[in-house]
Amino acid sequence: QPPLVDMAASNRVAIVTGAYGGLGLESALALVEAGARVVYCIGRAATPPEKWVKLREYVARMAGKGVEGRLEYVSADVTDRVTISILCWPARIC
Repeated sequence: QPPLVDMAASNRVAIVTGAYGGLGLESALALVEAGARVVYCIGRAATPPEKWVKLREYVARMAGKGVEGRLEYVSADVTDRVTISILCWPARIC
């Protein structure tokens, strides 16, 4: 399947919440394929589930093959405004 190049994600930073389920994982992959520089996957678990780790490994293998972005895991509760503000402020991504 060709990458989603029409999506305006080229060289951008993206956030996907709930990135450990089917829709979240697919969204994270689509953003990387669309050119996002980095996709921060946010979830409440202290460590990412195996399927997220496998997706990250897949994305890493795509480097040099038209996909240059990466996935990063962030453990946080998105309903906690203070935590999200602290996470996002340094990168100014929120």
